[in-house]
Amino acid sequence: MGTPRLIAADSDSGQILSTAVRTWLETTYGLRDTGYRQLSALTAPTNATVNSWKLRRVGALVELYYNFQNTSASTVNFTFPAATWLPVGFRPPEQRIFAHSQNGGNVTGTLAVGTNGVQPYSIVASATDQASISWMTNDAWPTTLPGTAV
Repeated sequence: MGTPRLIAADSDSGQILSTAVRTWLETTYGLRDTGYRQLSALTAPTNATVNSWKLRRVGALVELYYNFQNTSASTVNFTFPAATWLPVGFRPPEQRIFAHSQNGGNVTGTLAVGTNGVQPYSIVASATDQASISWMTNDAWPTTLPGTAV
């Protein structure tokens, strides 16, 4: 096997590890990586868009990245159907972890992640909200990966 390389990608997922590096990390250090997984489409309210909704696990570290847009003149609440809840293998050990996004000092959105999955989310009027939230999980490695590979 040749020299492992890190491949830079021009996307909001940042740098992506090549298959060779993932294999090398797993065999050398026992470090597993699911890669970014695009989750099922969320039910977006009228005048709102889900631009991105990704999940990744590297070892015991889980990252959830999202980018939502509200084009309406009022705050909207997103609905998280059961298909988008966090599967076993990705859940935080704490009851609830919050992500609050800010733009110019104003909170643009709030997302809560808990042991039973993603909680209701709201985004203020005329805002695009994006953030990444990370936590350590005590879950066993997932037997089935959610969503589709990105």
